[in-house]
Amino acid sequence: MNKRSLLMLLVCALVGLQVAVPVRVVAYELAPRFAACCTTAIEAAPTPVRMQLLPTVGQATAEESDKPLVRRPLLMSAVWTVGMGALAYWSRDRADRAYDAYMHSANAQRQQRHFDRAERYDRVAGAALFGMEVGVVLTSYLAFFRR
Repeated sequence: MNKRSLLMLLVCALVGLQVAVPVRVVAYELAPRFAACCTTAIEAAPTPVRMQLLPTVGQATAEESDKPLVRRPLLMSAVWTVGMGALAYWSRDRADRAYDAYMHSANAQRQQRHFDRAERYDRVAGAALFGMEVGVVLTSYLAFFRR
């Protein structure tokens, strides 16, 4: 038995045969050494026995493993979700600042301007949160349900 076959058998034994081996594993039948009638079998060359390890249930086949793990639509929807979340966070912070300025201003014109700005940033934050939720749903669909 060569070193490569022995190494592959050892790896398969350690992993519990949960992986598909890309090379053929070769094992040899061993002749029994305890019987007197089997002396001719000991001197004969061992016959190779080839075993092909099959993938276990739920393991990717060769065609499925060629597909990329992250596809472009999934990546784009994840980027969309993160971007909308960042926009919602930023506009919420800007709306809070504008509302604080509205609460601390004494001039009626400045109060109206700060309040309008706070409402505008609040609407942007709401729309961005809605866009983020759409992105979460789309990313979940693309990651878990689309084959």
